[in-house]
Amino acid sequence: MKNKPFEKLISIQTRQRDVKRAEFSDANHKVELLNRKAFDLKKNLDRSYSDRSKGSEGSFAPNLLLLHSDFDEGQKVRINRQNKTIKAASEEVMRLKEELIEEQKVLKSYEILQARRIEAWKRKMAKKETKRLDEVASAQFIKKVEDEH
Repeated sequence: MKNKPFEKLISIQTRQRDVKRAEFSDANHKVELLNRKAFDLKKNLDRSYSDRSKGSEGSFAPNLLLLHSDFDEGQKVRINRQNKTIKAASEEVMRLKEELIEEQKVLKSYEILQARRIEAWKRKMAKKETKRLDEVASAQFIKKVEDEH
């Protein structure tokens, strides 16, 4: 049975699928880390607001207020930058997921083709076997008829 080309194709396709799966997993992990970092940035900003609201009454420090304002603006910029990075990484994850799905479809089609080819080969072999058995039975019948005459 000449099934080597399909086995080779399936082997190659399986390796490609595994590589795509690893890339997808790495990108997904990266997005999770970026989301965690964005959450920490937002938590720090919220903590800054709550610390300011707990400040001592009657004390007025304009420099401290300016520092808080600068921190807030910087934190908002960092959060926006982080959100853009997350969006880009999420788009990359979606692209890799689509590629992985395509690889899996191709691999599945190769496996289906191989299964069909194997089934066709089995049918062909069964047909040959039936033909051979018919020839043997016919030869025996002819020999039996000739022996009777």
